[in-house]
Amino acid sequence: MIRYSWILFTITALLLTGCDREPSPQNMTRGDQLYAYYCKECHTYKGLGDELQNLPPGVSQLEVHDVVLIIKHGAQLGHPMGTFPGLSDEQAFTVAEYAVQMRRRIREEQLTHSD
Repeated sequence: MIRYSWILFTITALLLTGCDREPSPQNMTRGDQLYAYYCKECHTYKGLGDELQNLPPGVSQLEVHDVVLIIKHGAQLGHPMGTFPGLSDEQAFTVAEYAVQMRRRIREEQLTHSD
């Protein structure tokens, strides 16, 4: 009986400690996770922030590689944006790709609804 109780306790403890835990930032691999952790606080307007909605002329079509450079090295595009040296190159690419795709999707929705 004691053995059964110990096994049940161990299984329960393992299940509870693994539930609803967010991965540490170093282990995040999905764009939505990385965006929510690093970007969403500042970029909240439609998920992209006022800064990405009101880019200076000539900067309206950011590509993934442009966003990677901004993430890794910062930018002064009418507003200061810090750098994220803790992100690996792969993470920077993943979150940049996610942000660019999200921005394109929002623009397509706006064009579709304006007709």
